[in-house]
Amino acid sequence: MNNKIRSSQVLNTFSIGQIIPFPDNNSLMLGSLQLWDKLIERRQRENPGIVERADFKITDARRLQRLLNVSYFLKPIPNTKRVNLPGIRFPGWHYCSRCKVMDYKPITYENDDLVCNQNFINSPCCAKINEGYKKKLIPVRFIAACEAGHIQDVPFIEWVHNGNNCEKPRLQWQSGYGSGDLGSISIKCLSCNQTRSLAGITQVVIDPELNQISNSPLARIGMPEEGNYNAENNPNGIKCSGLRPWLGSNGINNPQDCKNHLRVLISGGSNVHFAKTKSSIYIPDVGLDLATFVANNMSEQLLNSLKVTYDQDMQNDFKTSLINQQIEAAFPNPTFPIDDIKKQIWSFLTNTEQENLEQITDTQIRFEEYEYYLSKRDNLYGDLVFETKNLAHYDDSKNFLNDCFDSVVLIKRLKETKAFYGFSRISAFDGKNIEESKQMLVEDGHQSEWLPAIQVYGEGIFIKFSDSKIEKWLEEQKPSTERIENSYHQSRLQRDVNYGNLLNPQKDISPVFIMLHTFAHLLIKRLCYNCGYGSSALREKIYFSSQPETKMNGILIYTSSGDSEGSLGGLVRQGTEKFLYQNVMDALNDASWCSADPVCTDIGGKSGQGPNNINGSACHNCCILPETSCEEFNGLLDRSVVVGTLSNPNSGFFNLKK
Repeated sequence: MNNKIRSSQVLNTFSIGQIIPFPDNNSLMLGSLQLWDKLIERRQRENPGIVERADFKITDARRLQRLLNVSYFLKPIPNTKRVNLPGIRFPGWHYCSRCKVMDYKPITYENDDLVCNQNFINSPCCAKINEGYKKKLIPVRFIAACEAGHIQDVPFIEWVHNGNNCEKPRLQWQSGYGSGDLGSISIKCLSCNQTRSLAGITQVVIDPELNQISNSPLARIGMPEEGNYNAENNPNGIKCSGLRPWLGSNGINNPQDCKNHLRVLISGGSNVHFAKTKSSIYIPDVGLDLATFVANNMSEQLLNSLKVTYDQDMQNDFKTSLINQQIEAAFPNPTFPIDDIKKQIWSFLTNTEQENLEQITDTQIRFEEYEYYLSKRDNLYGDLVFETKNLAHYDDSKNFLNDCFDSVVLIKRLKETKAFYGFSRISAFDGKNIEESKQMLVEDGHQSEWLPAIQVYGEGIFIKFSDSKIEKWLEEQKPSTERIENSYHQSRLQRDVNYGNLLNPQKDISPVFIMLHTFAHLLIKRLCYNCGYGSSALREKIYFSSQPETKMNGILIYTSSGDSEGSLGGLVRQGTEKFLYQNVMDALNDASWCSADPVCTDIGGKSGQGPNNINGSACHNCCILPETSCEEFNGLLDRSVVVGTLSNPNSGFFNLKK
C-alpha cells in the first residue's frame, strides 16, 4: 500500500493503536512493536544490509531510556529503505457507496482493492457492473471501545435485530436524510426488513460516584428501548470482547478477559486514542561525577543483562571479556574514560547488597535540565546552545520583569528526544504506570527492549520565576486552588486505585504549578500572534517541584521540528531585551478580560470548567491550546492565579495595578 505518514505522526497523531484514515477510503491501524520487528527481520533476510538497526538507533538519550526502562530507541524507518510500517485494516465493517450494502472484512484482511461484489435481486447489482466502474467499499465511521484500551467493531447485526435471530443477515447502510444527527442514520436488514437507527447508540450512563459507565446501549440489546434498565445480566447484551487488533491475528485470536461496557465512538474522534509520550532535552554530561554519569546512562535492561552474564557459570576470563564488551557497546562515546566506567559497573555487580539502580523519575530528568539552564555557563556550540540574559538590560521602565523573574535563558538550539510508550482510550488518564502502558504495545508474556522515538531540533525561551516573589505572593494573597486540585486527584483516583501511593505517586500540584502552567499558555498564545508560529508549533515544558531537594519554578516555551538545523530564531528573538517585556504585558492584558467574561470567570470560580472540572477561569477563548502543545491535556488552568479576579485584581501573581 502506498500510504504515507510523517515520522513525527508515528508518536502522536497516528501512533500504535490509532486509526489512520488514508485516501481512497483506506482505514488502517498501526501495528505493534513485534510486527515492526518481524517486518525488519524479513527485510534483512530478503536483502541483507539494506536495513541495519544501528542506523536508526538513538543513543544519546540515556536518561530517557532509564526512565522508560529500555535498552534503546528506534527512529521510524523511512520508506526509502523499503520497509513499510505494519498496518492492520480496521474497522472491519464497510458499505458500498453505490448500493449501500454493508460487508464485513476480517480485521487482518490485507487486500488493498476492496470493491463491492453484491449480487442479489431487487437491489443495485454491483457484481455485474463493468470492472472499471465497481464502487469501492467505504469503512464505517463508528467503532466501539472501552476504557481498558480495547477496541472492536460495532455489533451492527445484533443492534439492528435487537437480540432477535436472523438466519442470513444482510445489512444496508442508510443515511442522508433528516437533521444530520445519529437518528438520520439507519441500518436495515435486507433479509428480514428490520430497520433501526443509530439514535442513542453513543449515550452511556455514568455513575457519578464512581465516574464509571454503569449502563450502555450495547449492553441493553434485546431489552426495551425505553427506560434505563439495568443490563448487567442481560443474555443478549454485548460488552467488551477484549480485542487488540493492533497486535494482528494474536490480538484477535487471544482476546483478554474484559467485560467493561463499550462506548460507541466516531473513529476519527480525539477520545479514541490518547498517545503517551515522554521527552527529554539533551544536556551535555558536564559537571557530573562518575557514579551519577553511570546511573543516568545505564538502563534497567542493560543492568539486568549484565547481571545475567555475571551470574552464569562460565570461565572467569570469558565472563569478564563478555561483560566488558557489553559495557563498551552501551557507552560508545563516553564522557569519562571507559576503564573508569567499567570499574564503576563492576563494583556495582559485585556488591551483593545492592539489588537495583535507583529508579529515575520524570522530576529528576527535569531537575537536571533545570539546573543546567541556570548553570550560568553559556553554551555556544553543539546540540544545546543557549545564552543567559541580564534582566537589568531589558526594556522595562517599571522593573517589572526583574521583580517577577530571576532569570531568562535564550536557547538558540536544542535537541529533544520524544518517545512513545503507550496509549489510552476514552480518557487521557487510565491509571496505568509506564510498565503497564508499555505492555499494551506487545503480545502477552513478551517485553520489548526498545521503543519508537524521534529527535527534533528547535529553539526556546526558558524563564525562571522569582522564588522570593512566589513566597511573598503565597504569604500575602494566600491563593487557593483547592477545588481544582481536589477535582483532579479525585478523577485520577476513580481511574486508578493505586493513585497516591508508591505505585503511582500523587501529582505535585499547588497554586504555583497552576500559575506557571496558565502563564505558559497565555504567553504561547501571544508569541504565536507576534512571531507568526501556528499555535500547534509551540510547546510548553513546566519545571515545577515543591520538594526541597528538587525545587523548581520555571517554564520552557519552545518549538521543535524534524529538520536537522532546527528553526530560524524567530522565537528566540521574542525573548530578547527589546521584545520580552511587551510580550509578557500583552499576554497578561489578554488574560485580564476573556471575550467570554463574565461567564468564564463566574463558572471557573464556582463549579469549574473542562473535563472533570479541573480548570478554573480558563476556556477556549483565553487559555486553551492544541493538545499537542500542552503537557496536561489542557487541564489545571486558571487565570485568577495569574492576574487575579474581577473582584480582587491584586490576588494574582502578576499585579498589573502597580
